[in-house]
Amino acid sequence: MDDGMYTDRASLWRQINRMAASIDQMHQAPGTPGKDGTDGLSVELRATGTAIQWRQTGGTWADLVALAAITGPKGIQGDRGLTGTVGAMRIATPVVPALILGASADITATWRTPMPNATYAVDWAIPASLLGRITVALKTQTTTGAVLTVTAGLAVASANLTVLAWAP
Repeated sequence: MDDGMYTDRASLWRQINRMAASIDQMHQAPGTPGKDGTDGLSVELRATGTAIQWRQTGGTWADLVALAAITGPKGIQGDRGLTGTVGAMRIATPVVPALILGASADITATWRTPMPNATYAVDWAIPASLLGRITVALKTQTTTGAVLTVTAGLAVASANLTVLAWAP
């Protein structure tokens, strides 16, 4: 009986053995591999004002899904964020005097308008036109300016140093 109903144990075991034989055949050594097919085309996606579309490279664009089908209602307005502080930035270009080997000079960068407080960051740019080699170190800073110590590694010709200060 092959209708799925087994009236005795013997017919049930015959069916189980047939199924086991079929499974064994499926696990035999694989056949010869087939020939490689041609490479497929790449898939491209894009969004238009009304849909997400797709195509195979060089093909015709087709709608994949309408944006209206995947767009929900507008959410509620979020809470207003904190008001940030207005940062401050100042630039000064004090003159570096002519210095000889190992000599140092303190130069002052004065801000046209004072910084909000004396805890700001300071950086400087050494001009490419400056002859010789110098090192620069921040000595002091106030709300009205900063004092930098310039030391010559070689003889240095006079030039302007650009000093930048900023506070968040």
